[in-house]
Amino acid sequence: MPHPAGRAGGVRSEGGPASECLLETLFDNSPFPTQVFDRHGFSWRMNEAQRRYLGLRDRSSGIGTFNILTDPRVTDTARDRVRRAYAGEVVEVEEATHDFGPWRADDADTDATIYALTVFPLRDDAGGVIGIVSSMRDVTGRRRTERALRDSEELYRSVVGALSEGVVEQLADGTIRAVNPSAERILGLSAGTLNAHTWTDARWGKVLEDGTPMPFDEQPTVRALRSGKPVSGVTMGIRTPDGEARWLSVCSTPLFDQGATEAHAVVSSFSDITERKLADDALRESEARYRETFDSLQDLYFEVDANGRFTRVSPSCERHTGYTQEELIGFQSQLLYVDPADFLELTRLAMKHTSVNDFEALMRRRDGAHVWFSITTRVRRGSGGAIVGAEGTLRDINARKQAEDERDRLFLLSVDMLAVLDSQARFVRANPAWARTTGHRPLDLLGQRPFDFFHPDDAETARKTRLRLRSGEITNDTRLRMLCRDGKYRWLSWNISPPSDDGLTFCVVRDVHDQVQREEEQQQMVVALESTAAVLSEQAMELDRLRMEAEWLANCDVLTGVMNRRAWFAAASEGVHSAVAVFDIDFFKRVNDTWGHPAGDLVLTEVARRMCAVGDGGHLGRLGGEEFGVLFEAPFHEARATCEALLAAVAANPIELPDGTPLSVTVSGGLAPWRTAAGTAGLERVYEEADRALYQAKMGGRARLALAPVSRAA
Repeated sequence: MPHPAGRAGGVRSEGGPASECLLETLFDNSPFPTQVFDRHGFSWRMNEAQRRYLGLRDRSSGIGTFNILTDPRVTDTARDRVRRAYAGEVVEVEEATHDFGPWRADDADTDATIYALTVFPLRDDAGGVIGIVSSMRDVTGRRRTERALRDSEELYRSVVGALSEGVVEQLADGTIRAVNPSAERILGLSAGTLNAHTWTDARWGKVLEDGTPMPFDEQPTVRALRSGKPVSGVTMGIRTPDGEARWLSVCSTPLFDQGATEAHAVVSSFSDITERKLADDALRESEARYRETFDSLQDLYFEVDANGRFTRVSPSCERHTGYTQEELIGFQSQLLYVDPADFLELTRLAMKHTSVNDFEALMRRRDGAHVWFSITTRVRRGSGGAIVGAEGTLRDINARKQAEDERDRLFLLSVDMLAVLDSQARFVRANPAWARTTGHRPLDLLGQRPFDFFHPDDAETARKTRLRLRSGEITNDTRLRMLCRDGKYRWLSWNISPPSDDGLTFCVVRDVHDQVQREEEQQQMVVALESTAAVLSEQAMELDRLRMEAEWLANCDVLTGVMNRRAWFAAASEGVHSAVAVFDIDFFKRVNDTWGHPAGDLVLTEVARRMCAVGDGGHLGRLGGEEFGVLFEAPFHEARATCEALLAAVAANPIELPDGTPLSVTVSGGLAPWRTAAGTAGLERVYEEADRALYQAKMGGRARLALAPVSRAA
């Protein structure tokens, strides 16, 4: 339809009718709703898309009748946009509302559609405004996508902000672009401070799980950026700005731009595993200590299953039994017992009491040798209460049993009467000498009290003796008359030790009846010479003292109190020995030359005291000058350990000389095993070998122990 302003700029076609037809076609078929208004505000033309938007079916509807400037149905907002366009302004509206009110048809279905509106002036050749054009673009999809993206970003930010894990986004150059609150908490820095750092900054002090510095190429962010693949489960340590060490478990994921092959950024998430790491380290350290303790056990630790087969043993098993750990696993434990009855009795006690302590049994080593062990064991039960096995320890008590056997032999063969009393002063053990002297068999004495056998006239003496014992005093030669089996009393001399920690009292009793009778007879014969008798009694006592002193001097070194050379060699010629050690004080001549013989005597005395203080140190004797000798009955390896302990005891602390000077003293030693030759010839040979070993120790630098060749031992 022609318009009076049809020739105005923007609507006129310079190309003639064909061009005008093309423009008409493009206008009508444009997908954007478009409407043209003349200079007076009347609707002049609209395309099909605009008619659909307005819900108009007739092509002529609304043309020339609707005035956008004056129609009251037009909103103030729409009219303002129109006026601005008539004033020459191009008006852009991102989201247009339906400003035409009731003019839109009731059946228009475009309420859910979102449009972007552009209103621009239509000018003539002179630039004057002759109308306006309103054009809308459907932006519904884009707006919905943008809103969904905003909602997604809000949700993402909420989730990331609520995560207990730290999240850091950094660019490829290492710059930190974003962090969540957990990252600030874990790393000890605020977001603003973190943005001034780079995640690969050396100031973080990153270390590997073993505590060594983490190489740059092994950092998870670097690996993810370079490989283009996620890196997860990396344990690393860092140091926060306040110096606190923390352990993190890190996962890094690379980020790519659309169509890019190289990552432009990386997102790292990490959790603080410091407590777990420290707990794991403590657990590993505890397990290592347990393993070290287990491997260094002196006793043999064992575990057996319900059938008595070993399932676990400590490495000390080879030293005690001769079997390796591999040989004992699966081995039937009862086969080690020399007497099967011991195994059955131990099993019975364990089943009855759950645990058994210090059960003694003779067991067979791999080489066939018999060894005494003290067994402590405990039954193990499963969750249902059924017995699944047992665990315990074996302790080698062979040396103790040998010592007990030696003690028992002395106990049985002693001429003196020996007895052990319990805390109630009742016999718990007595040797056969009691039967020979009093007629009371040892078995008859068990459970009896010695005080019940004493003469009534000796009751006061017995009472005082008990008081002295209770005060911790040793009683020597307390003479009391004891009722014998034949109904007669005999005088006995009692030497009694105070009760030990376990309440036992040890007694050495000698028959002095004849001696007492003789003394009484002598007193009766010389009643008139009481003073002389007293002198004679004192002389007799002095003779006893001198005799005891002579015996002591004959066997002991006057200076040190240990065995002298004669007594030591006499002891070496008797009994069964396993080894001989000879010790010599290093640089002893220098002590005498520098501080004099009193100082040398003090050193000798102190060295002997320290050597005597070492546990079961064998039989110690001074062989002459600064030389000492030790006889051993214990196995050679125990003798060697004792010798090492003797050296350590002497060198442990300086000896203070009379003038207050502290003097460090050491000894050198030579140890030789006992040889097959018997008697004096064998002793001399062993002594010579120990002496040569001592010489080797001296030549080797002193303060050490040298061993004679063991291969030549019996």
